[in-house]
Amino acid sequence: MKYNKLTAFLLTFVILISAFACNTMANSNFEFGSNKVNLQPSTYSLPVKMMKATNITSPSMASSCIKNATIDIGNDSKATVTIDLQAVSIMGISDWAENWQIYKGNSANGETFNANTHTNEENKIDQISFEIPDNTYDGVYVNLFVPAISLNTNAYLAFDYDNAVDTNTSKFYTGTAHISQFGEYDINATVEVKDGKIKGITVTGDNFKGTYATINKNMLQTAFNGLKDAFTGKDATNTEEVHNIDAVTGATYSSNGIRDAVMNALNLAIKDEVINLPTEQLKAGIYSVDIAYYSDNVAHSLIENEKAKATITVDNNGNMNLSTDIVNGTVKEPLYILDFNGYYKDNNLNNSLTMENAIVEKTPTTYTDENITAGTNVVTKVTFPLEGEYSVIYNTNARMYVPAMKALNGNVSGVEFENGKFNSNCFVKVYWDSIEKIGDFVKYGDINNDGSITADDASLLLQNVLNSTDVDNGDVDCDGIISSSDVANILQKALDSTFIMKCEM
Repeated sequence: MKYNKLTAFLLTFVILISAFACNTMANSNFEFGSNKVNLQPSTYSLPVKMMKATNITSPSMASSCIKNATIDIGNDSKATVTIDLQAVSIMGISDWAENWQIYKGNSANGETFNANTHTNEENKIDQISFEIPDNTYDGVYVNLFVPAISLNTNAYLAFDYDNAVDTNTSKFYTGTAHISQFGEYDINATVEVKDGKIKGITVTGDNFKGTYATINKNMLQTAFNGLKDAFTGKDATNTEEVHNIDAVTGATYSSNGIRDAVMNALNLAIKDEVINLPTEQLKAGIYSVDIAYYSDNVAHSLIENEKAKATITVDNNGNMNLSTDIVNGTVKEPLYILDFNGYYKDNNLNNSLTMENAIVEKTPTTYTDENITAGTNVVTKVTFPLEGEYSVIYNTNARMYVPAMKALNGNVSGVEFENGKFNSNCFVKVYWDSIEKIGDFVKYGDINNDGSITADDASLLLQNVLNSTDVDNGDVDCDGIISSSDVANILQKALDSTFIMKCEM
């Protein structure tokens, strides 16, 4: 009797302990990243982007090698990431990355370990996998090597835990879009997602209005019949992949509406950058404005960061000149601007480059390698006219040297390289909404105010110097006095046929 009671007690105790253990496992918090996203043991599709190690908000040169990724989370919360790879594409050259190393710490320094790799039939690494060193990280720093251009670089793999999708079960998402053309109606979409991919969509229409109601119903059905299979298999987290699905011929508005409803369901959005142009001519003065300045061939910033402050000077005739510092050889942007080749006349790429009224300032660099020596002059500031109608983009051209491309020679994708040196179109994006007047316009050296600087201005200023009289725009070197050095400076500008838009030494 006692034995039976003891057995019953032990069985009950074991059952309680087991239940407690199961509940503990079920309630465990598996938190990932700084947002502490809760991901329970399973396999998820994981959006991954490769960014610069020096600026994790900017895409890496090698970012094209990432295809897709999954994360497998075990019962012990240990997580293994598997990334499918493709060839890196830089300047028209494609090659597969090698020597994948994962940094253990949350920076591109210190101890590393080898990623596990899988190779394809050509013995190229087409997949890597590794255990995440710390679940609190928003990504990991890596080192890789691209043989074709001798590029050994650090990068940052950014993990989007918020949009990880469990691959073991289907999930359904709903979204809407409104069509206003040719009468109005609403489109409702339900999207089935499994393994991070779109498995199928269903579409209905509501609130058809106007004389086109029947036509719109038919058009919506036509568009759905043509698109329903096009979405299948698309990455549910890839905005561009979903957005770029072709519309059905003859049902463009309905097709785009279905696409927009699907994107709304998946919480995907194309970010349209809206920059409002000035609606009237800027008055004479000196203005501060935000700009971006990038090369066309490879998106290198000539001002180091995504945006920087520049100056726009507007003269009494409405002519505009933009002046900006150029940043060379930083950790973020290790490139060197060797020459400013000019701007396109009237801001038209079909016109020739010109240096008319452009001013280029250079400073010796301390950088040296086998292709550039210390003391080589690099461009540190440019001033050039903004011609044509008000525009968001103004086109220029520069010669630059990118050490990471020093192995490139000859014609590559239409660009002539010489040991990593090449000419490239470069565009200035002007964020006109940020413009702010910071001073009045003074054309220093134009003593007689005739709109040009000539020997007459130097002669007139000399008389002022001899008579010890002051002139508002005669202090060219900004030393607080009018002297013979100002006269000499003006005379030199007259000989060079250049303008003095600010105080110059």
